[in-house]
Amino acid sequence: MKHRLMKLGMWIAIGLMFVTLGGAFAYWKYLENLASIPGESNVRVELEIKRGTSPRAISRLLEEKQLVNSAFNFYTYLRFIAQKAENLKAGYYVVYGTYTPNEIIKLLQKGLKKELRFTVPEGASKKEIASIIEKAGLMSKEDMLNAMNNPELLKEFFIPEVKIGNKLSVVPGGIEGYLFPDTYQFAPGTKGETILRRMHVRMLQLIDVDMQKQMHEMNWNLHQVLTLASLVEKETGAATERPLIASVFLNRLRKNMKLQTDPSVIYSIDNYDGNIRKKHLSIRHPYNTYINWGLPPGPISAPGLESIRAVLWPAQTSYLYFVSRNDGTHLFCPTYACHQKAVKEWQVDYFKIPKATLIQ
Repeated sequence: MKHRLMKLGMWIAIGLMFVTLGGAFAYWKYLENLASIPGESNVRVELEIKRGTSPRAISRLLEEKQLVNSAFNFYTYLRFIAQKAENLKAGYYVVYGTYTPNEIIKLLQKGLKKELRFTVPEGASKKEIASIIEKAGLMSKEDMLNAMNNPELLKEFFIPEVKIGNKLSVVPGGIEGYLFPDTYQFAPGTKGETILRRMHVRMLQLIDVDMQKQMHEMNWNLHQVLTLASLVEKETGAATERPLIASVFLNRLRKNMKLQTDPSVIYSIDNYDGNIRKKHLSIRHPYNTYINWGLPPGPISAPGLESIRAVLWPAQTSYLYFVSRNDGTHLFCPTYACHQKAVKEWQVDYFKIPKATLIQ
């Protein structure tokens, strides 16, 4: 009897061992599978992992920030299956709730430095962009302008040559208008050319197939579109007016009328003080659309997507003139008589009103 009980106990122990091993194996496979499943949270978390933080503490932090469902499961996978617990590094990380645990582990092995962020507003010039990057702490304005004038980068971005007078040369503004206004983030020490490439690629990503088709329909190239879009961007801050402003410029080009737009004159003034004067309209400069016909040689600022789209799909109007209402909006006219009336109503003395818009 005693022998039978011993034998039964042995089989029970063996059974329990197999059950335990089977459960452990199932849990192992469960964790392996779980590590490749994206998270379901929409959070975006900036994490600072300080030097000396333990893998367990990191796991708890990830659970607290809704980046993993279970700190215990994450730590168990990290230490016993992935065997990367000792590879996690201190640093600054941006982690999204949709990352898989494997992606999080891979990211946390990089030891990233804190990235610096800056935002380029629509209509910013390259000099203004250089100042913004300097304020973000990435590099000096002078170094960024040097990067912007890198001849190799201008070739890489396909900045065209244009005819100015009797000479064919690179667009005077160079990279102007080829950097997309957006929010960017870079690690300290990032090269200027790397920053500029990212900003340029962002613009190219947004020029979709429909926009490319429309350029072809218009028989315009990207440089022409960016140039006119930059004028539209600088002429109005009212989103609804962009297609109307674009229609005025396009109508004038079709009729072989000078564009006569103040922002292009301002671009040609060194140390502009905020007031445009009568003498400025006669400055001999490639960008002065009061004395030159057609588009200026290149963009005068960084146009946003809506200004680019306004050039490609302008409002269908007969407008040839617009005048500022001094509140950020404009009054549009199809004839010069209408325009003269609007000027008398809204612009008492044009040359005493800063940044007024008068197209004649």
